Amino acid sequence: MMTPQIAALRIGRSLLASENGIDSAIADTGTLMAHLTTARVATGQPAITGHRAIAKVAAAQAKMIAARQDLIRAHEDLSRIAETADTPTDCPEWTTAIEDEDRVAA
Repeated sequence: MMTPQIAALRIGRSLLASENGIDSAIADTGTLMAHLTTARVATGQPAITGHRAIAKVAAAQAKMIAARQDLIRAHEDLSRIAETADTPTDCPEWTTAIEDEDRVAA
């Protein structure tokens, strides 16, 4: 049987990998967007060229940001579960950070 500490370590590693992975994907789509727009300008193409693709990349990035927010909320929930199970973690202190960020963004 797995101990709570081992389970917390495994979950923590997977969660960190997921958080880092989504941030990498967001960064990669930002780079893609920069290449799409600068290539259009550099090649002298009209603004309509690639517009649909740019819009789709922007929509994909927005969905990734929403997924990132969900991961942060899951992290907060898992941190609270660990706390109630008396399992030590290296998680940040949660002070409704997402709700604070949501208010700032609005």
